[in-house]
Amino acid sequence: MATLNASKWGYIIGSSSTNFVTAATNGFSAINNPSADYAYAISYTAQSGRGSLTHAMVRTYAYFDTSSITDTVTACTLNIEGYSLNSSDIFVIKSTAFGGDGSSSLTTGEFYTSLDYDTKYSYEITSWSTSSNNSITLKDEALTAMTSNNHLILALVNADYDAAKTGSAVAVINRSGIAFSTTIYLDYQTEPAPPSSGINSVIDVSSANISKIYGTNYSNIDKIYDVSK
Repeated sequence: MATLNASKWGYIIGSSSTNFVTAATNGFSAINNPSADYAYAISYTAQSGRGSLTHAMVRTYAYFDTSSITDTVTACTLNIEGYSLNSSDIFVIKSTAFGGDGSSSLTTGEFYTSLDYDTKYSYEITSWSTSSNNSITLKDEALTAMTSNNHLILALVNADYDAAKTGSAVAVINRSGIAFSTTIYLDYQTEPAPPSSGINSVIDVSSANISKIYGTNYSNIDKIYDVSK
């Protein structure tokens, strides 16, 4: 498999609020390319206050430059070293953070506006190692983005409340950590894209195994029944 390191990464701490929507849509602080491990990197909390719950979220983002990938991506895993806490289930989803193309740093304004909750790049992650690599299988949506675009941008969000777009009715703490002192990277496989046109086989025999057709060398044939090779 080939390996591709994240070019940019970071997390955004959201604003705390007794209103879930306010907490979910307003960034407070954006941390770019951190090297310090962070226990709350993917989190949702609803903590008791005076008569109401205070909601808060943290989301992690990563940008990969995929411009060097010219073949079709057939498989890919996202690799992230965990740290300290593992109580938050996680979804990897599509994002347009970092300016949408890697041209800028992560900003608080991208906390919510850059997220595409409807395009999930992974299945729900319910197990998170706090002391070793977490290898996350990416879905076809991510493979298509890697094949078609010059970048893959993703966000890791809490699955149970953040991705569900609903706050908890009771106090809860869901937090999973990331060892940002290690590299976030992709392992991926590719295969050449099939030809868009032409003849690859004749009567189910691969063209690579054909030497002649009706006594004519295959290399001297330009068309078969007006179809170009």
